[in-house]
Amino acid sequence: MDAVVALPFAADACLVASSFEADADDADDAAELADDAAAALEEAALSAEVFAFVSEVFAAEADLAAAVACSVALPAFVVAVEADDAALSADFPAAVALAEACPALVEVCCSGRRRGTGR
Repeated sequence: MDAVVALPFAADACLVASSFEADADDADDAAELADDAAAALEEAALSAEVFAFVSEVFAAEADLAAAVACSVALPAFVVAVEADDAALSADFPAAVALAEACPALVEVCCSGRRRGTGR
C-alpha cells in the first residue's frame, strides 16, 4: 500500500525532474547561442582589427607618396622662386628708368596744354 501512495509522489517528482531537465536543455541551448554570438563578435572584432591595420598601411603609403611628391616638387619650387627673383631684378631697372622719365613725360604732355594745343 505504501507503494501505491508513493506512486503519485514519484510521478510528480518525475514531472518536476522532467521540467528541470527541459529548463536545463533550454539553458544549454541559450548558452550555445551566446557562445555562437560571442564567436561571431570575436570574428567581427578581428575583421575590424584587420581593416584598421590595412587602413593604417594605406595611410602610411599615402604619407610616403605625399613626401615623395613634395621632394620632387621642391626643386621646381626653388627654380620658380629663383626665376621670380630674376624677373623682379629685371623689372627694377625698368621701373627706375620709368620713374626717371616720368617728369619729362609730364613736362611734354602738360606743355601742350599750356600753349593751347593739348587736350
